[in-house]
Amino acid sequence: SVPSPDSKSIVYSWYGSNRPGEIRVIGLDGSSPRVLRVAGTDVDEEPVAWSPDGTQLLVESGKSDGTTDMMLVGVADGSAKLLKAMGADPAPGGRFSPDGRYIAWSVKDGLSMVEVQTGKEYPLLPDPSPHGVLGWTQDGKHILFHSERSGSPDMWLVAVAGGKALGEPELVKKGYYGSRTLGFTRAGAFYYGVRTPTRDVYIAEFDPASGKLVGSPQPVSRRWFGVSGNPDWSPDGKFLAYLRNQTQDSSFPSSIVIRSTSTGEERDLRVAGMTSLGYALRWTRDGKAVVVSAFEPGKGRSLVRVDVQTGQATPVTPRSLGPFPRFDLSPDGKTIFYIYTPEAPGARQAQLLARDLQSGREIEIIRKPGLTYVSVSPDGQRVVIGAEENGATVLSVVPATGGQARELVTNRVEGTNYRVCS
Repeated sequence: SVPSPDSKSIVYSWYGSNRPGEIRVIGLDGSSPRVLRVAGTDVDEEPVAWSPDGTQLLVESGKSDGTTDMMLVGVADGSAKLLKAMGADPAPGGRFSPDGRYIAWSVKDGLSMVEVQTGKEYPLLPDPSPHGVLGWTQDGKHILFHSERSGSPDMWLVAVAGGKALGEPELVKKGYYGSRTLGFTRAGAFYYGVRTPTRDVYIAEFDPASGKLVGSPQPVSRRWFGVSGNPDWSPDGKFLAYLRNQTQDSSFPSSIVIRSTSTGEERDLRVAGMTSLGYALRWTRDGKAVVVSAFEPGKGRSLVRVDVQTGQATPVTPRSLGPFPRFDLSPDGKTIFYIYTPEAPGARQAQLLARDLQSGREIEIIRKPGLTYVSVSPDGQRVVIGAEENGATVLSVVPATGGQARELVTNRVEGTNYRVCS
């Protein structure tokens, strides 16, 4: 949802069951609701920003083929004009200049400005690190943006005129951990929401003889504040992969981080067309790729194999797996065990399936409600599963070829879950 410049209206996205999404406008007091625009089939449209005069909206249109269009939509009649076809590149966001002449946004290689009248784009500032436009100052002479150009997420200010940057950007605040941009006040103060829930990846040494920790756990990386998790060591132990920002917040696209255990150097892999990654990550046996779950607009969440050098993604499973897919790979890397939850209304029976990655042949291991976790034994002969049953979390073991499940432990403490890690 985005409030209008005069603070009298709000534009927002609306989604109904089995119906195309809509862009709606409503008065701040709840009056005069109307449907401004109905999205096409397999298209998700979301408003990004109002023009200063309140006549146009910058709208992000995500299509089922994984590509994105940035459009200008008239507030009066919902008519749309293509501003830029982004292809498989991440959506750039965007903020109108105070005079409405330009839109500043974030592209893959840095910041740029688009002239609203002509659609001509001007490169503004190169920046290969994660970055994004936060807003314009009230006089239109500066653009505030966030960037990791110095190795941490910080706030920067760059002077602009005539579609060009004037000099180098100036660091204005160390540590930008924002989640929702609210914009500038007339007095020049900038407001933003802060992402408070955090989860991070830590490494701890332990003594195998005593089973006790040696020293305190240390964070893997100090360059990010937010949600990171699902770490996995590469087969040769030279790299650690983990997921960063496991949400669908377009301001901070999800990425796979590949960290060298010898140098500490990190690389961020973004998967084109996927708006969020999460819930599980595993290295392939050859160490050339990782398997993750990924959400693709119009197609849902599935499992993909991502090349750790190129970021190229190829499908592993042929269907949408439901909102929270879990999986594990067999020790030889030839079979993937994954949980599939049918999307049919009222369907509650989740399935644990084993898929041969070479032939594509699948067998059902077990079917039961509430399946949440899966982990394959080191010898590949058994699978531990976690399920929610009658308010309790139950861990069971089942043969990897299917058969009767044997209960291991039941936890009935309210608000506590087991997580099968390895």
